Amino acid sequence: MTEWVATSFGVLDVAESPDFEAAELIVLPTIPSIPLALPPVGADLWRRLVERPVADAELTEDERAVVREMRGAGLASPNPGDPARWNDISSPWMSSPMHELVYALVQNVARRHGIPLVFIKGPMLHAQGLRDREHSGDVDVWVEPDRIDDFIAAMEPWGWRLQPDLWSGLPINHSLTLEPAAGWGCEIDVHRRMPGLGLTDAAAFSVVRAHTTPVEFAGVVSSTPRREVNAVLSALHAVRPEIGHMTPRSAHERAVAVLSAGGDGVRDAAMTIDAVVALHDDIVEAFPQSTLDVASAGTPRDWAWRAQPTKARAYLVALKEVPWLRRPLVAFRLFWPSREVVQASERHVGEISHGALQARVHRLRRGIADVMRRPRNVQR
Repeated sequence: MTEWVATSFGVLDVAESPDFEAAELIVLPTIPSIPLALPPVGADLWRRLVERPVADAELTEDERAVVREMRGAGLASPNPGDPARWNDISSPWMSSPMHELVYALVQNVARRHGIPLVFIKGPMLHAQGLRDREHSGDVDVWVEPDRIDDFIAAMEPWGWRLQPDLWSGLPINHSLTLEPAAGWGCEIDVHRRMPGLGLTDAAAFSVVRAHTTPVEFAGVVSSTPRREVNAVLSALHAVRPEIGHMTPRSAHERAVAVLSAGGDGVRDAAMTIDAVVALHDDIVEAFPQSTLDVASAGTPRDWAWRAQPTKARAYLVALKEVPWLRRPLVAFRLFWPSREVVQASERHVGEISHGALQARVHRLRRGIADVMRRPRNVQR
């Protein structure tokens, strides 16, 4: 006798939400799809499948037809032991239910492929009392560095594509961006590291992952750094150098504020994840009695090249992180990038070109002007 159960990658009860007037539940299917809105009739039937296995004989003819449609959509299964079986329905804790479902999706896709990850920044900072603003425009996830390519490939069937990137395939940029297809509403920033840490990418991820706390998104349990670690990571983000710009005093004020909010464990957390060089002055300002050992600390990753006065100079410094045998090819790519990258670059600076060749010429012209520009002091 067939018994039906509910399946999902995440679900939220939005019956009380003014943004979903015609829906009671927003359910994330187990097969590639955007989240599906269930109206009251469908939501009531799906809730029955959540509560317990429902036999075919208990369903009306119309209900059996609907359940079979749900199965085809990845919302129901005739196997009570299905690993995607759903047993509970929660209300959203984020201001954007769709964003919360993106977090749930990312965790489920990663779990299916055995890819370790940690969610950073964003609404977790608000939940931990580290910032006032709750909403973020994108989802930030720190993925085990050696599995980033696997993660990107796993997300493609769900509608995310890698944004054209000059450093694609190289460990220079600390993150990559996945752009969504219609229906998702946000990008996913995939981090291989956080700028400012002195550890290798693999070591930094391992240490941070060992200092996490559970967090739930649309009924899916994942992890985020502990409060004191998230405070350090947020402070690093606040003061990281930006090419051609002096780090403003306001950035350091934000760093000091979030470090202070992180509590007494911040100093030890900064030592553990090797952030004391990049944040030394900010930690001392937040905790005046602190004594920090910087002699044994590593050099902050991404600090030197990001602090350069022009993009051209930044690229030259960044090239030092590329193995010798690959530098000529990478240097050529800088001035003569792929069609996708150069067209994205044109859109970013607001220029219009007729074809990739003209766009590359424009880019080369901007690069030469950048090299000739008089350097400015961009230090603190």
